[in-house]
Amino acid sequence: MASINRFFSSFLIATALGTTAFSVHAQQAKTPTGQMPTMKHSGTLSDNDEQRYRMFYMEAMAQMVKENYAAAYDLLNHCLTIKPDAAELYFFLVPYLSELKEDSLIIKNTAKAARLQPDNAYYTEQLGLNYLSTNKWKEAAEVYEKLWSMNKTREDVLDILTHLYEQLDNPERQFDALQRKETLEGPTMETTLGKMFILNKQGKKKEELKELDKLAAHFPYDLNYKVMKGNWLMQHNQSKKALDIYKDVIRIEPDNVMARVALVDYYKQQGETDKADAMIVEMILSPKTGNDERYDLLNKYIEEEDSARTSPRQTLDLLDKAIQIPPRSEKIAELKAAYMLYNGMDSVDITEAFATVLDINPENSMARLQCIKGAADAEDYERLFKLAKDGTIYDPDAIVFHYFLAGEYYRRGLKDEAFTTFTQAQQLINDATDTQLASDIYANIGYLLYDKKQKKESFDAFDKSLKFNEDNIECLNNYAYYLTLENENLDKAEVMGRKIVEAEPDNANFLDTYAWILFRLKRYEEAKTYIDKALDAETERSATILEHAGDIHSLLGETDRALTYWKEAYDKNGNNETLARKIKEKRFVEPKTKP
Repeated sequence: MASINRFFSSFLIATALGTTAFSVHAQQAKTPTGQMPTMKHSGTLSDNDEQRYRMFYMEAMAQMVKENYAAAYDLLNHCLTIKPDAAELYFFLVPYLSELKEDSLIIKNTAKAARLQPDNAYYTEQLGLNYLSTNKWKEAAEVYEKLWSMNKTREDVLDILTHLYEQLDNPERQFDALQRKETLEGPTMETTLGKMFILNKQGKKKEELKELDKLAAHFPYDLNYKVMKGNWLMQHNQSKKALDIYKDVIRIEPDNVMARVALVDYYKQQGETDKADAMIVEMILSPKTGNDERYDLLNKYIEEEDSARTSPRQTLDLLDKAIQIPPRSEKIAELKAAYMLYNGMDSVDITEAFATVLDINPENSMARLQCIKGAADAEDYERLFKLAKDGTIYDPDAIVFHYFLAGEYYRRGLKDEAFTTFTQAQQLINDATDTQLASDIYANIGYLLYDKKQKKESFDAFDKSLKFNEDNIECLNNYAYYLTLENENLDKAEVMGRKIVEAEPDNANFLDTYAWILFRLKRYEEAKTYIDKALDAETERSATILEHAGDIHSLLGETDRALTYWKEAYDKNGNNETLARKIKEKRFVEPKTKP
């Protein structure tokens, strides 16, 4: 009975605080407040029965505290046989009914508790919440009107009534609820706009304007409300009156952004685009304009760039100037970078734009990733290394920075550092991690473990890599090749090898891997087909592929051709003792130790 447990835990905490903590999934619904469930002498019981009732009731409460809910439920029902008009009993039976999915009885019990103690706001509100949770808007409205009559200081009740009357499509009652709220707390933006919306639907334009006048009069020192009136006049084809208001506001507050933006819209409506553009640029570059407003103005400017009067170069110049205004805005720097991306500008310039974002906020991981990409494209590995390393400091839970840092360690030949960092990345893998990234991390751990002569652990890592992405070609290639070096599980290696050459039939390394698997399976003719394809696919033949070609042709009896390949391989790798023996003895020789 988990829900009962939650109910009574909340009740006990609330009792200590003098309130309780119910909640339902209903718009604008709040916690019931008011008088707590209490025992009242009915006046119809004898003193003996009243005493019996109190004893069983308190024992029921004690069983609740002990979480013996079945016993508590039985005791509450027994109490009903003694005192059937006890409101608190119907209230405390509700969570049991909820557990039993008795929805109709929940409302019935709550309604009875509220009816038995009509002055108890707590019971009344709980009934309202039950009606809300079952979408019984009409009944809920009646209950909340009663709550309002019980306490005419509760704004939350008026908020709920406003939404209820909206659900019931009763604009008159909705307006009345808003009016009551305004009387209680004075005119507010929210209340005024709510009333104006209703008046607009009713076509009462004069009354709508009066509401705006009332709001502006209530806040005489906030000129934005006057601007709102001007905007309303503009929307209703009274642009001359609107212009007078905008100019009056700017006369009093020259840097009022809302009035200036409204004036920009006025100029556009009148076809005076030059004036509109000049005013936008002036506001953007003004140190008195806040960064949020500046960001919105720049967006507005960019949206209209398709006109002949502006160009990407002009926009970039304006963005650059805006970024330099202190305090520098991360959002505006991001806007410039996004603008450049959208317009397909030079990747180097885009990277520098993201570098500016990163300079403003080193914790911006998205900008850091873009900078890493730019560094990789430019083969600027020093910068890539620093970006990745700093990324592990500023955002240590971002797996991707550990991945790039490990890759750079590996590229530098620092295999121990690479292994440690890949392992750190592996520990950050979770359900949200990109599967290709997770697969690559395990694959790299596998390569490094094999290099450490930890074959079992290496192959386990490869298996984990392929669980994340069974089509990880690089992992399949290396895993299959290592199996051939160990001369074990060759059937598994053959399946992986066939998969990689089907995926990339012109990849010399993959063709070589598959040819060598076939060689180990003693399928020499097939091996020859694939090693010859590998030789044809590779412009600069590697020593490994040449040696494998010689081995395969040797076991097919083509000794002269084998010698040609071995000698060419030896010219590229003269330190290979096994290769020297093959040439000297003119036959295939197994290496003494695995490569």
